[in-house]
Amino acid sequence: MELTVAKKDLLKLVTRMQGVAERKSTMPVLSNVLLAVDGPGALRLAATDLYLAISGRVNAEISKGGTVAVPAKDLLERVKMMPDGPVHIATQENSTTTLKAAGSARRYTLRGMPGTTFPPCPFPGRAHRRSLSRSRCSRSSYRRPIFRSRRTRLVPISTPLSSSGRGTSFGW
Repeated sequence: MELTVAKKDLLKLVTRMQGVAERKSTMPVLSNVLLAVDGPGALRLAATDLYLAISGRVNAEISKGGTVAVPAKDLLERVKMMPDGPVHIATQENSTTTLKAAGSARRYTLRGMPGTTFPPCPFPGRAHRRSLSRSRCSRSSYRRPIFRSRRTRLVPISTPLSSSGRGTSFGW
């Protein structure tokens, strides 16, 4: 995987992801953030603790696709230390990820895991998101909400419901 992304956008998303990724877990992959190429011009970041999942997208210049899971805390610290401007991210076959600031000699290497080892996060389609935002359910009907990162706020994308709203039943 090779891509270039703006530091400001990447830092905003990684900061949000770091709060969800667990530091002390029996599953080491849960302390990681998944970096995955999502289409021709977007990088998707995801983190989960198997109770809560968060995902976000940022525009990027993609040279080569792929996925990798890197430690959330280390990624946040390294991105913070980068100078402002574009950041080049390159991953080798052994999931070693290199962060390099464009126009600078500063380079950081993170030992990651293959993206295939990251637990799957549920990402329902648009119809589910619309129906959730329009339904009026009691607070007691929510169990284990899953959030997706928007530009300015966290938005619930999948919430198992035990009741139905306005005549429409939800089947989770």
